[in-house]
Amino acid sequence: MTRFSSENPCDGHIFDGSTLYYVELKSTTGSSMSFNQPPDVQEKGKTKPMIKTHQVKALLERSAYENVVCGLILDYADRQTRKEYIPGGTYFIEINTWFEWAKDCGKKSMNLQDVQRIGVKIDRNKLKTNYRYNIKKLLEEIKKG
Repeated sequence: MTRFSSENPCDGHIFDGSTLYYVELKSTTGSSMSFNQPPDVQEKGKTKPMIKTHQVKALLERSAYENVVCGLILDYADRQTRKEYIPGGTYFIEINTWFEWAKDCGKKSMNLQDVQRIGVKIDRNKLKTNYRYNIKKLLEEIKKG
C-alpha cells in the first residue's frame, strides 16, 4: 500500500532553554474536533478523525521524559450562525490531561466548551488576516501548572 502522508510525531517543537515542548497543532472552522478513541474503544472503519491515534501515542511516549511537555494546541475559529456570533479561541491541553478526558468522556469529538474546561487559553490578537499568539505567556502558565 502506498502512503501519501507521513506519520510525523507532532507538528512542532518549542524549546525555552530548560523545557522542550512537543505540540500537535489543530484548527477548525466547525464547532468540534474529532478524535480516535483509545484503541481498545475505537470502532474500526469509522471516518478519519482530526486528532489521530499515532499523534497521541507519539506525544504520550515523549511526555515520559524529564523536562519535556507534550500537548495539543487547538484553535477554534470565530463563527457566525444564522442566530448568533460565536467567538472561538486557541487553547493548549497537556497530552496526559487530554488522554484521560478522552477515555472518560464517552464522546468522539471535542467542542469548544470541553476545551475551555481542561485547556490553557492562549492569548491571540487578530492582525489583518492572521493571528499573533502570546507563546511566552503560554509557556509561563504551563510551567505554573
